[in-house]
Amino acid sequence: MRVLEREPIKANANEEPTISRIGCIIKNKSAPKLIDPDGGTIELPQSVFLVLKQIIYHMMHGRAIFIVPADKELTTQEAADILKVSRPYLIGLLERGKIPYSKVGSHRRIRFADIMHYQEIREKERERGLEEVARISQETGLYD
Repeated sequence: MRVLEREPIKANANEEPTISRIGCIIKNKSAPKLIDPDGGTIELPQSVFLVLKQIIYHMMHGRAIFIVPADKELTTQEAADILKVSRPYLIGLLERGKIPYSKVGSHRRIRFADIMHYQEIREKERERGLEEVARISQETGLYD
């Protein structure tokens, strides 16, 4: 089975009613079961059920999704695109040790999980900065 990591997956208009039905079903606390070709049932493992719930949630909201393994290695351009920064800026982050990477010949490779970790840290730093600006604004009377 080929997994399309570079192709977004999105429900088409014909699938939307079915996706909504599935969304209602998976709101239950117990994992649904699959029916195999012989009619036997297989309960979904919790990990598969959690992934399915996330996929259905995003598809119900009209979002395209990608399924990417955490250890997938990205090029510097792919990583820069995910972070919405320029490739030279990303290379600077790599060289300053902000994001781990490996080299394949002369090419840098960055694990998808490391990009997501950096993005999470960056978001937390932004939130702290905004909280600090709000605090200073309140103390100086600029913000009520």
